[in-house]
Amino acid sequence: MIWGRHAAEEALKNRQRQALKIYISPDMTDWLKAISPAREIPDVVVIDKPALSSALGATLGGDEKAVHQGVVVIARPLPQVNLHDWLDDLQDDRPVVMLLDQITDARNIGAIMRSARAFRASALIATDRHCPDESGMMLRTASGAAEHIPLIRVVNLARAMETLQDHGFMLAGMAAQGTTPLSDLAGHDRLGIVMGAEGKGLRRLTQDHADLLVRIPIDDAAESLNVSNAAAVALYAAQRDG
Repeated sequence: MIWGRHAAEEALKNRQRQALKIYISPDMTDWLKAISPAREIPDVVVIDKPALSSALGATLGGDEKAVHQGVVVIARPLPQVNLHDWLDDLQDDRPVVMLLDQITDARNIGAIMRSARAFRASALIATDRHCPDESGMMLRTASGAAEHIPLIRVVNLARAMETLQDHGFMLAGMAAQGTTPLSDLAGHDRLGIVMGAEGKGLRRLTQDHADLLVRIPIDDAAESLNVSNAAAVALYAAQRDG
């Protein structure tokens, strides 16, 4: 289930996304007509917002944070992307990828997707075993970015890092003990930014495979940044003027 106007609109525009049914409130019918030329619209059910909220809440186990804005799309997950195939097809002049080291919170992954889209990153890479399946909460938090930023799942993150390095990527692990200035992220033509799980940070093996460790300079008295906020800071730092 994909809910929320931005997430639903981008999903319906994405021809890689197979939409099966749309539930909309009466006030969203004009919105649906406005985007309908983008693709063939599947089965549409018009339902009032309270009923839609009740049905969605019951399906999600009473999650009150599922703000649907009058639209829910039932769709299949996006096709899986193979890392080697993606690298073979890579055409970005200056690709930046985000590597997620056992980040398991779907909201954090969705927020990182949204920042990756905003700062023109090329992909997210995560391990199969420690990354949640694509979900409505992840897609709602991503606010449409999931339709543009592939989430590439790999069996082993360390081997994926080696593959990226073989393709010319400099891998920067974000760590509190890092000694490389944050500004150095903008100096690489192919960059992988590696984010560790909140609380645990980067695993030792992941640190060992990184080319450099980078620290975000925050006040010593402050708590560490949420991983999605830290990812946004790193992505911004990796930008070049112009």
